[in-house]
Amino acid sequence: MVMRRAIGKARVPVLVLGCLLADACGSRSDSTSDGLPPPPGPLVDPRSGDGGRVVPPDPSVVAPPGAGGRPPGRGTPSPPRDAFVPRHDAPSSLPDASIDGAVTEPDARADAPKTGADAARDAPSDVRTEDVLTSPDCHCPPSNFQLDVTLGTTAYMLTAPNPLGIYCTETSVQLGHPPCTNVYRLSACYGANFTPPCIYIAVDGPRLLLGTFLDETGTVFDIIEGDIEPDPPSGRVATGSFAATIRPRSGGDTATLSGVYRACATLFPSCDAAARSR
Repeated sequence: MVMRRAIGKARVPVLVLGCLLADACGSRSDSTSDGLPPPPGPLVDPRSGDGGRVVPPDPSVVAPPGAGGRPPGRGTPSPPRDAFVPRHDAPSSLPDASIDGAVTEPDARADAPKTGADAARDAPSDVRTEDVLTSPDCHCPPSNFQLDVTLGTTAYMLTAPNPLGIYCTETSVQLGHPPCTNVYRLSACYGANFTPPCIYIAVDGPRLLLGTFLDETGTVFDIIEGDIEPDPPSGRVATGSFAATIRPRSGGDTATLSGVYRACATLFPSCDAAARSR
């Protein structure tokens, strides 16, 4: 009996010491082991009567930088420098097929080399037209080209081409004179599509090469003698005079015709260019 009472009395100081230690631990529970304040957590409203209602965080409170928020007073945070930001107003290097419906290749003819009158027109000013051409060019600038011919007492004014295609397809009253030669070829008609009268005469210096004359009735005459006297050249305008002896191809008496001309001069490659093209 004496033993039980001694043990009962000994338990009282142990319980008191345990409570003291528990209070001491509770007084340090609101601080970390390293002396820093504990991390923020839910707030408890001490005024609530339900034993401590949890109050959600105030959204007006801005989280400090580095905690997923942004510094107070700043706008929308800029993306990282290496982030890709699509620009809708930036021009695209490829055509948008949704606009035109289909993407087409550029016209290859735009890059094709130019020849003839196009090449001569686009040549630099210090390059001669004759050095650019690779073939004769019969395209003529607008002008009052005409050939006046007299047969006996009848005069004709010819203003249309005689499209024989000697060097190229003639487009007006035409005089062809290849460079570095004494050859002259003169041709003209009264109207389009070989409407007579028509004339064609070709000479090489004083020698007649070939010639025909077609009168207004359609009668064909051969030129059996002829000559062309050109004036000094003046750009695309060629002037001069001519004379010929003609005879009907079906036979008959000879006749003479003569006249003057203001013709379009056919363009030819220069002698050097012609030699290089062979």
